[in-house]
Amino acid sequence: MQSKAKRQNPIVYTSENPFDKQNSIAVFCAQPIITRWGTWLEATSYYADNLNSIKLVLLSLEENTAKSIKNAIALFENRIIQNDLAYIKSNFGFITQSILKLENASLLLDKNLEIVENTKYKLGQNKGPIAEKNR
Repeated sequence: MQSKAKRQNPIVYTSENPFDKQNSIAVFCAQPIITRWGTWLEATSYYADNLNSIKLVLLSLEENTAKSIKNAIALFENRIIQNDLAYIKSNFGFITQSILKLENASLLLDKNLEIVENTKYKLGQNKGPIAEKNR
């Protein structure tokens, strides 16, 4: 699922950061940490929730100051990417909460199994092409 999302969603996986510290613009974009499974889902949720705000900031910058700004604006205006962000968040965003609960070392085995079963059930309820492939 992550490799497919990486190809489909360059906003979350872009290597270019349009927010240059030289311009005194705070770096506020969520950056996924590849070694932690849930962080790319957190980044996807962040972008889905803040898409319009980030796009407004990008549009307020001068396009000709950096190629990365122009590229970022194009990404944030892409309807397919916007739809993919919303789809991933609504169908898979709950997984991060499940992971956080499972990381709690004090939980008993039966509670951990309940979390896993609830997560499997929710995944089974998802709709769409990615959800169908992950069954």
